[in-house]
Amino acid sequence: MPAAQFAIRPPSLEAVTGFVSAYVVFAALPLLAGKYVAQQRRAADQERLRIADDMHDSLGRRLSLAALQAAALEVAELPPPQHAAIARLATSVRASVTELHEILGGLRGAGTPSQGMAAVAGLVEEFRTAGAPVSVQSRGRPWPLPPQADEAAYRIIEEGLTNAIRHAPGQPISVTVAWEASALLLTVVNAADRRPYAPGSGLAGLGGRLQQVGGVLDHEQSGGLFRLRAVLPASPAHGARERSGVSGLGLAAAIMLLVILPAVVLLGVR
Repeated sequence: MPAAQFAIRPPSLEAVTGFVSAYVVFAALPLLAGKYVAQQRRAADQERLRIADDMHDSLGRRLSLAALQAAALEVAELPPPQHAAIARLATSVRASVTELHEILGGLRGAGTPSQGMAAVAGLVEEFRTAGAPVSVQSRGRPWPLPPQADEAAYRIIEEGLTNAIRHAPGQPISVTVAWEASALLLTVVNAADRRPYAPGSGLAGLGGRLQQVGGVLDHEQSGGLFRLRAVLPASPAHGARERSGVSGLGLAAAIMLLVILPAVVLLGVR
């Protein structure tokens, strides 16, 4: 039986054009996109450092001066009610200085530990000490949250309490924490003033943070009450695993298009 004959033909113009197009789409463009993303990341890092320095120089200085003045008032001769109020103020200012340094450390990439649901009890106690009538209801068995989602949950309750004492000081505030099988449900309810509530940048920022962990933020004003609600999924890593699988398929397809098909076209095996 005669041996099989293989002839190697020079690639045609169409084949070369197809190979160049495939290279540009699947190799050159991703490299350029990666370079662009890296440049944007470096610019974002520089901007974070600039913001951290500005906050340290302005807000940090003012809070430090307030802490010194509060400390001086703590040792002054004052009637007991005023002395107790000054003590609460001094504690709050010192806590603000500490939290500011933690935030600045995060902006600078220092990896400082963030607040999470475990710190909510202390947060509520701070508001109660300041005179806010806060009640907390918890349902279900707590389960661990990823660090980013854990901090987002804490910030939601913090923002809800802060808005409540700003818009309805002295009015009751209700916090509900429901650990469901598929999600963590957070609700902060307080009395609303007669003016329509206009959400500020705080809630907008929290909404964006929740979207990053697969959660949802909602609020409404009705029946003389303002309700802030948030839902955080129990397993946000599930979507990441699915995306990882899709990325693996995409990588395999790219290898086939970049290596196998161009080789067949150029060699012209028949």
